[in-house]
Amino acid sequence: MRQNTDTHPLSPVPYLKEGLLSTLPSPAEVKSGWPWTTETQPFASLMPDGRPWPKVSIVTPSYNQGKFLEETIRSVLLQNYPNLEYIIMDGGSTDNSPEIIRKYEKYISCWVSEKDDGQTDAIYRGFQKADGEIIAWINSDDFYLPAAFYCAITSFSGQTSRELLIGSSYHMDVNGHYIKKYYGFPQKFMSLLVSGMHFCQPACFWHKKIFFELGGFDRNLRFCFDYEMFLRFLKIGAAAYTRHPIAVFRWHESSKSSTIPEVAAKENGVVKARFGLENDLSLPKLIGDDEKADKANLFWLLQRVPEELSFKQLGANARLQVETPFPPPVFCPCGEAGKHPDRGYDGPGQEHFHRRQFGDREGFNPYCACSYRNRPGCNDRSAVDRLYRKP
Repeated sequence: MRQNTDTHPLSPVPYLKEGLLSTLPSPAEVKSGWPWTTETQPFASLMPDGRPWPKVSIVTPSYNQGKFLEETIRSVLLQNYPNLEYIIMDGGSTDNSPEIIRKYEKYISCWVSEKDDGQTDAIYRGFQKADGEIIAWINSDDFYLPAAFYCAITSFSGQTSRELLIGSSYHMDVNGHYIKKYYGFPQKFMSLLVSGMHFCQPACFWHKKIFFELGGFDRNLRFCFDYEMFLRFLKIGAAAYTRHPIAVFRWHESSKSSTIPEVAAKENGVVKARFGLENDLSLPKLIGDDEKADKANLFWLLQRVPEELSFKQLGANARLQVETPFPPPVFCPCGEAGKHPDRGYDGPGQEHFHRRQFGDREGFNPYCACSYRNRPGCNDRSAVDRLYRKP
């Protein structure tokens, strides 16, 4: 099935000065809040200096994620951005995804539903269709937060020499419960190579021209193609950043992040080796001397400071509310940090991930050191209720 693929240039997403919310189709289920009954305040049709807003092109790769797709689509359209292209590249879904896409068809610049060679291929072909100066992709199980595009564009305009923008984002589970906040930081090539990606792709935007000049994606990678691309971006200059939350990354049992972790680990090693970091012993040689190595590792620690400071503030079971910032989780009730039976101690800031990935929905952490050693504490539900403040 192919739809609306031959028109060029692509039609922009409709813009109304009063906003699109009242014109969009009703959601399949009765829901409230963002992006169901609220919208971003519409942009002025022109920038304050009278110039048009830079064209933004968003690509959504989709395959059998009908459960989440409508939320993704609405989170793009209800940005109410006046110079927007929206492209959906569906891989021939057999669920209700094509039906949802057709429901919003008149608001979408281009959509395709046909077999492809995977997520990387779909995104790349979407970018080839795009005319935007600034591009990004949002997966069909993730979504943008209110005013995401305004934040991205104004951040770019305030840091004009940058080709890549790294924003902050939230990590949530399938039920809308908060897991973690990822912060936008002033990344440089060495910090990204040494510490890995401690930010989320859905909160990133970049210039289309430099994307293709640098060769686009390595389409042989299934998982770490974004990490490899960001490293090439940072090879030519630092990234712009914003602490403002731009997007939500959703973890669920059928998401790629949870179904092929072994592929992620293998590709991560391949990418690091490609840029000269084959193992820890190669670090000093790679960056010159031990002093620089210490600085690189210190930078990694500094990235974690805001997370660790806020880690103690409020409880783990805060329901996702996109209108206001919401808090990171606290440590396990026994006070121990997280352990994983295969990877061992993961360090502060990771136990919340194990609690959500492997624990129950009330915050129990089976890989906390105390329960891993069969010590009492974590299994005490009253202790959990006392220590995890309810929102």
